[in-house]
Amino acid sequence: MNSAQRAFKKLTIILIVLSVLLGVGYLIFKPETPKCQNGIKDVGEDGVDCGGFCEKACPVPDKPEGVNDIRINWTQFVEDKANVYDFVASISNDNTSWGVQSVRYVFTYYDASGNKLGTREGTTFIMPRGDGSDQSIKYLIEENVESNIAINRVDLNLSNFVWKQAEGETAVANMNEDIIEIQDPKFEMNTALKSYAVTGRTKNTSI
Repeated sequence: MNSAQRAFKKLTIILIVLSVLLGVGYLIFKPETPKCQNGIKDVGEDGVDCGGFCEKACPVPDKPEGVNDIRINWTQFVEDKANVYDFVASISNDNTSWGVQSVRYVFTYYDASGNKLGTREGTTFIMPRGDGSDQSIKYLIEENVESNIAINRVDLNLSNFVWKQAEGETAVANMNEDIIEIQDPKFEMNTALKSYAVTGRTKNTSI
């Protein structure tokens, strides 16, 4: 082996050693990717780089796995007086501990020919069923809907569900129809409208 070959071999060894040292140094001293940006669900995060102390909120699932859909039992309308209607719908939640913290509802009403006359919308919540009842029924009511054309049909659509689970066995066990007290029920004649009216108050006695 001549001197040129020996020099080349030494240079190669030096380069290999330097590469190893640089690699080890980078692994030791490389800047740490901050949490909420490292592609990992760290302690304190609700999801991968979201929720908890992260600025980015985690996306809300339409419905958690294993949770039953909210059921719309029926939708009806009542004519209060000429060209003024009330919409009423019954919805049920079969889930013991899962309720809906917020949901958007839209009543759409039609004439006898199926033409859309308008909509009435809002947001509401739906309680879990709890352990003490066979089902949880909620009534949605929209009052004083004016329409110069007679309403023949009303449909209800629910969307933008934000699901929430009741925390603790005690909360679920006490979540039933007994926590709602009915007070001052009245049934009387409304002379101005020449019709009967039922009124009352409800009180939620749960914590």
